[in-house]
Amino acid sequence: LGKSWLDECLTSHPICGQASADENWYPGRLIDLSLMPQGILRSRYVTLSHCWGKIEFMRLTSETQERLEEGIELEAFPKTFREAFDFSCRLGARYIWIDSICILQDSAEDWLDQSSIMDLVYNNSLCNLSATAA
Repeated sequence: LGKSWLDECLTSHPICGQASADENWYPGRLIDLSLMPQGILRSRYVTLSHCWGKIEFMRLTSETQERLEEGIELEAFPKTFREAFDFSCRLGARYIWIDSICILQDSAEDWLDQSSIMDLVYNNSLCNLSATAA
């Protein structure tokens, strides 16, 4: 249902079809979903806005960066992220951007660099998924 809404929005609504400023712009870090068993994926990305809450979960840090770059099992991520991965694939997106996984959480320099392009990250995404509670 979500995919049909998105497709209708992109093809039938003049403003929505032009909403993405630059389909060729990508953030420096993305989670590649191409190994998910969901079929053909477009080379687009979606973003996830989520409530961090008080529960500890996997984040990108200098300690976890290599492990995340090599690939990590789905079970290591919170249920909210796993569901966002699945839904992103169902929308046809190959990539997803999640702040806690795509910005180094223990680097003030990376936070400054990434926060300066946050408008581009969200503006150029296929759509934004929002998880307000988990």
